[in-house]
Amino acid sequence: METNEAQKSPPAAPTYGQYGSLEHQRHRAQYITRSEVINEQTRIVDALPMSKRWPFEAGGTYIPIYAGISGLIVNSFLRRMLIIHSRPLMTALPMAILPGLTMKIGWYGFVTMPVLAGDLNCAICGEMRGGLVSVALGAVYPMIIGLPFFSAVAQGNHKVQVPKLTMAVTNWAKFSQFWTRKLRFFKVQFVSLVIFQAVIGSFVAKKQMDVMETEVLTKFTKVQVPDEED
Repeated sequence: METNEAQKSPPAAPTYGQYGSLEHQRHRAQYITRSEVINEQTRIVDALPMSKRWPFEAGGTYIPIYAGISGLIVNSFLRRMLIIHSRPLMTALPMAILPGLTMKIGWYGFVTMPVLAGDLNCAICGEMRGGLVSVALGAVYPMIIGLPFFSAVAQGNHKVQVPKLTMAVTNWAKFSQFWTRKLRFFKVQFVSLVIFQAVIGSFVAKKQMDVMETEVLTKFTKVQVPDEED
């Protein structure tokens, strides 16, 4: 008996199947992968009227636009703080495009794909994830890329002496102290950006999950492949 038990194949990993009773799924044996579920549910969402699918359109369009606007706000503040008047387009383009593209990729990977795959079964978890992704990529990320970028731009401006960022510990300390003093004037604007991104990200993620619960998850669900026995 022990030999027979040892020869049993290990339990198969959970996959995805067409929605219906478990007996119906076993009868048809049409199990599909996670990527296929995402593709099929994306097709279903795309077939919905705009009044129902707009959260997914907003996640791919408006959320990145808001991140780009946040990048422009950071760009405007840092230019005024460092008294940079030349080459406005050179600084505005990367500060708008990089956060927008990063948000588009990050939102789809961390929010939309898990929602479509049914990995987020908790509404509060989905809202929190949407808010955190929006804050991280729409408020914090523009500031992170803006500090070294504008430090390099200011080196040729000669109006505000910005410490150079090198690998030396002392230079890192001077660099941090400089920006800590300067950014205290940006606290209110930054907190406003964080709140705005958190609210809009949580709202869109919640609406995406609402669409899944009412329009999509009634068609697909996760199932466990039955164990094979000798």
